[in-house]
Amino acid sequence: TFNDSEGVLMFEASALANDGTSRRISISDGTSTNRIIFQYLAASNTVAVELINSSGAQCSLTYVLTDVKDNNLFAFKYKQNDFALWVNGFEVDTDPNGSTYLASTLNKLNFSGFSSLFPFYGKAKQIQYFDSALNNSDLEELTSWDSFVDMSRGQLYTIK
Repeated sequence: TFNDSEGVLMFEASALANDGTSRRISISDGTSTNRIIFQYLAASNTVAVELINSSGAQCSLTYVLTDVKDNNLFAFKYKQNDFALWVNGFEVDTDPNGSTYLASTLNKLNFSGFSSLFPFYGKAKQIQYFDSALNNSDLEELTSWDSFVDMSRGQLYTIK
């Protein structure tokens, strides 16, 4: 069950390759009209999140990664006039304007766009959904690494 007026989509993932393709995870009603899309834009090492409803795009947030093949922790918070993208413990983009959805709109989680378009080819370590917009402290904690060792493993660093 998804909250249509506010929530947080969080996941830890990496792309399999930087081959110029788009990879998506979405929450929708099964159409292109009402959807929240998180996507890797591999050609530019960018992650982007869009919230689209029957009135059009309400927010579009982006962040440039070092490499889409690196493991990262992401969270997208949505609430009326309060949208934010968090990456690895930091709020990296916000939008203070926009509306969300009418009740009982969102009902599908897809490892693709709103249908089977742009399937997610990557390594998804975890995905979580929260049915209320979390505060900044919770979002920082949710997307931060628990320790230096966890961060180094998540980023595929070798500790000697």
